[in-house]
Amino acid sequence: MTTVSPLVDRVFSLSRALEEAAGGADSGTASWAASGRNLWYPAVDTYETAKAFVIQCDLPGVDPTEVELRFERSTLTISGTRQTPFPAGGDEQIREDLRVYSAERLWGPFTRSIRLPEHVDGEHIEAQFKNGVLTVKVPKAPSAVPRKIEIKAADSEAKRING
Repeated sequence: MTTVSPLVDRVFSLSRALEEAAGGADSGTASWAASGRNLWYPAVDTYETAKAFVIQCDLPGVDPTEVELRFERSTLTISGTRQTPFPAGGDEQIREDLRVYSAERLWGPFTRSIRLPEHVDGEHIEAQFKNGVLTVKVPKAPSAVPRKIEIKAADSEAKRING
């Protein structure tokens, strides 16, 4: 997977360059986060079991109270904010003394939407936040859960076969 990281770096660099060329925000994570644009897209895994769809979203360093889940028209939306790791606020002395030598972790608002099949039970969605991972279980509607159907032989056919 070493080829993914350089690709992601190039995409972010291109996005920043295009924004600067359009006269938008300065380059840098802080200005992007301050502008309210999504720069950080948390990793999401989605898989299906016999009875539910499971969505797992990596949210390291995110306070669970900063996360919102919405389900509308078969779409699950996860949104929230990861706060800046650096001191912020109105204290000018802190900002003047602050020197950042490396800032590789992204922060700011995020939104991820996952489209699910229409046959889900949106009334019984469960969510759990543990060790920086949000796990959402969306149960399938009873009509969508596979079931075995028993075949019964009719008495008339049984007589013909035997007789």
